[in-house]
Amino acid sequence: MQYIILLLFTIVTSNSIYTQTNSQLNTIEITEDQTTHLIFPTNITYVDLGNSEYFITDYTDNILRIKGRQHQPTNLTVITQDQFYYSFLVKYSTQPQLNYFIETAQSLKNLDNHQMTLKSHNHTPNSFQKGNYSHKVKMVKSERLVANNRNNDFKNSTVISSNDRISATAQQLLDKKSMYHLLTDKHGDIKLKVTGIYHSLQHCYIKYEIQNNGAIPYDVSYTEFGVREKQRPKRTAINESILTPLMILNGDRKRVLPYRINRYVAVFEKLAVPRDRICYMEVIEAGRNLHLNIPFQRIKVEAVRE
Repeated sequence: MQYIILLLFTIVTSNSIYTQTNSQLNTIEITEDQTTHLIFPTNITYVDLGNSEYFITDYTDNILRIKGRQHQPTNLTVITQDQFYYSFLVKYSTQPQLNYFIETAQSLKNLDNHQMTLKSHNHTPNSFQKGNYSHKVKMVKSERLVANNRNNDFKNSTVISSNDRISATAQQLLDKKSMYHLLTDKHGDIKLKVTGIYHSLQHCYIKYEIQNNGAIPYDVSYTEFGVREKQRPKRTAINESILTPLMILNGDRKRVLPYRINRYVAVFEKLAVPRDRICYMEVIEAGRNLHLNIPFQRIKVEAVRE
């Protein structure tokens, strides 16, 4: 009798702990045809998804994107640059919430504080009393710092010159008059247009504009480019990849004022899209999202010199 009571108590306790643990997780809703965005306070350094067969995720800076097919819930782990550790429960929904603004209060732990605690326990004041040893360490560190700075100066000068050349080409294309509009998507008074695609020997340039024909400003939360299958199979995993631009000229212009047009140029590494796939772009604002498929095979891509 005592054994049965003890067994029942163990089961009830385990269930309560499991329920409590899952209730502490932040729940994220996702779907297949739309992208759910998680915006964190600082940049993301680590992401792990429990089920990568039915769910896909990608991140840039402090914004994480996730979508997936209908399946059992899975878990998502995120660590940000300030060492905050987040854990989420990801579940499928036909009408999901698409934008989540994450706060540090939702984190489970600050790993940086844990490391600082360990360092404080391992700290020995006597190590600072050896003047000669400390001086030698400082000398070695100083020499290494000078050498590293020289290498970084050379690398930075190369990167800067390359970026300047790309920026100049993008600005030249932005100033070039568009003779036609390749593709258009519309949401109410807001229009998204791709007005040109150009390719050099190394880079691809996609020129686009957002036009606001209404009285309400349009605020861009995020612009996403990617490549996916033209026809997604229903019983297999999602095969989709996010394209991260090297830069977006005028990308800091997030607000499109009433009755105005914002023009942009997104720059990528050499871009070749297979026949069975299609390039797409999404411009996201809560409630007014725009989506365009860009069929490279049927569009004239102009050559450009850098």
